[in-house]
Amino acid sequence: MKTIYRACNLCEAICGLEIQYDEIKNQIISIKGDKNDPLSQGHICPKGASIADIYYDPDRLKKPLRKYKNQWEEISWEEAIQYTKENIKKIQEKYGHNAIGVYLGNPNVHNYGSQLYGSRFIKSLKTKNIFSATSVDQLPHHFVSYFMLGHPNLLPIPDLDRTYYFLILGANPLASNGSLMTSPNIRERLKHIKERGKVIVIDPRKTETAEFATEHYFIYPETDIFFLLSFLKFIYKNNYIRLNHLQPLIKEDIKSEIETILSFFPDKDLENLTEKYTGIKKEILSKIYYEFCNSPNAILYGRIGVSTQRFGALSLWLIYLINILTGNFDQIGGMMFTSPAIDLIGKVERKNLYARYFSSVTNTPEFMGEFPVSILSDEILTDHPEAIKGMILIAGNPVLSTPNGNRLRLAFQKLEFLVSIDFYKNESNQYANIILPPTSPLEHEHYDITFLTLAIRNYAKYSEPVFPKSNEAYDDWEIFVQLMDSKRIIKPIELLNQMLKNGPYKLTLEELKKHPHGIDLGPLKPNLKERISEIILFPEIFKNALKDFSKQYSEYFSYLEENLSRNIFLLIGRRELRSNNSWMHNIPRLIKGEERCKVWINTKDAKRLNLNENQFVTIVSDAGEITIAVHITDKIMEGVISIPHGYGHSITDDISWQNAKQLKSNASINDLTIHQRYDQLCYNAAFNGTPVRIINN
Repeated sequence: MKTIYRACNLCEAICGLEIQYDEIKNQIISIKGDKNDPLSQGHICPKGASIADIYYDPDRLKKPLRKYKNQWEEISWEEAIQYTKENIKKIQEKYGHNAIGVYLGNPNVHNYGSQLYGSRFIKSLKTKNIFSATSVDQLPHHFVSYFMLGHPNLLPIPDLDRTYYFLILGANPLASNGSLMTSPNIRERLKHIKERGKVIVIDPRKTETAEFATEHYFIYPETDIFFLLSFLKFIYKNNYIRLNHLQPLIKEDIKSEIETILSFFPDKDLENLTEKYTGIKKEILSKIYYEFCNSPNAILYGRIGVSTQRFGALSLWLIYLINILTGNFDQIGGMMFTSPAIDLIGKVERKNLYARYFSSVTNTPEFMGEFPVSILSDEILTDHPEAIKGMILIAGNPVLSTPNGNRLRLAFQKLEFLVSIDFYKNESNQYANIILPPTSPLEHEHYDITFLTLAIRNYAKYSEPVFPKSNEAYDDWEIFVQLMDSKRIIKPIELLNQMLKNGPYKLTLEELKKHPHGIDLGPLKPNLKERISEIILFPEIFKNALKDFSKQYSEYFSYLEENLSRNIFLLIGRRELRSNNSWMHNIPRLIKGEERCKVWINTKDAKRLNLNENQFVTIVSDAGEITIAVHITDKIMEGVISIPHGYGHSITDDISWQNAKQLKSNASINDLTIHQRYDQLCYNAAFNGTPVRIINN
């Protein structure tokens, strides 16, 4: 019997695991939280407890599959690699390098081998058509950091363990275990904040976090921008601006800039507009603003509900601005920046990472070397000499996870070649010509390059593999190496050791291995002045966009007044603790119990439509329609409905999950979302606020 300590790399919480492993039987006996892990402190969620189920899963692919006469056949790795390379080469020789597109799914950032070698493989393709899950999630955060701070990955992290006031917009950390803040054991951390001060949640749904919070207030989807503009006006009018140590980094005339912004709404009472559109009373708004500004320290944190809407980048710019102006940026108990053991940012030098080139079909600007996935179907389906002819999917299922899934299904069927690097069949790679399955999470070592830069404490941890890798198995990075024909191979573990040595703590892999629970490198410290030379509070791109918004907001939100009379509802997503985006829904212990893929509708709305619990309804949007069971509740705002993301599994001859017998209601929210509906600035998918109609069946 052997005890192995490692991090769970299924989500960004990276909880420490204590695994009891029988080496003789090659079998895991138990998995529980590692109480000695300095970050997670013994916390574990249902996904972490189920991580070994992936290894044992009879649905997991272990050998390459090629489609022959519409049937899958197992082939050797040698044949699979050769077949894949030949088809990529054939398409690029016929149509050019950009005829191949690449989509990177979320699991890539949870696999350091894939991160280190996936980027090299993509570079070798010499294509500009790169897409990822970033543009259906957190792209507005990167966009704002780039324009304000000079680097898209210099992201501020909530200092949860020392804050007194945590104001949350559109986030549910009790379900996500933190998002763009690696914060395991979040319930205990929120509990301690409540003991010191307050946790306030503003959300169209009374989420798990909202139920636990000090206070919760409903807000209509996409109206955060008014909540934030009124907040900015409150700060300015009541003289709450405190720049503190960041004053030398700011060269703009703050008073003049704020007056310009507020002048965009000259004939309107901003407070009345905010109450009208958000649905939150003026007295409550003023109370929240006052408490925030008078707290010893505070955090204004917005996440997925703010990111995935048409005004996400504008709203996040205002969130950054409010944190900075109130002295809660790069300060203890506010929004801070990590000092990770592997620092990929260092001293920031502003470089052009925006609109260096444009997509061939839709003429959309790139950002950070990628195009937004909202344009992917157009770039394939449009009759254009430079349309995408072949795709490489890397650990992704965009048919379920990106807008207008039905249109993307059509696009993938039009491709001349599609290769998927994935250890499951899914709704996207059912259209593939070949699937190349890498090893599962517990078969290779791990270090969280990305999420340790987002952690609420500075922390480092190396994880040994649990299971020995089969001689016939390939890690992700080995697949990339084979596809590149690399002659000189430096293993990821060697690169990792070098990056640790070059980091601020001069750690080595040998030293990390001596600390299987991880090393606590201390709380976050103010470090922004050492990283950047200037904060640009009011970038022109945001000011111009806000000016345009001020001329059109009444048109944008006219439906709020018409919803009830026209039976139009605003659709929002929902995250489930026992779900991992679009996968792991075939793991029995995670899908057992009450059906979770239901549409939530307010009690009054249900009564008005004569709906009953668990009855099936048809929901219709401009993109398509779905049929789904109803859950009636007061935990959703009137006029708003919620459907969990990641569902919609179609059990076909291509996807014959052995473990899928327990799936019941199984509709995809992205058969309703609209690919032309995106962030006005950065083109991130705008899922939240999609207008839909409900038909009583």
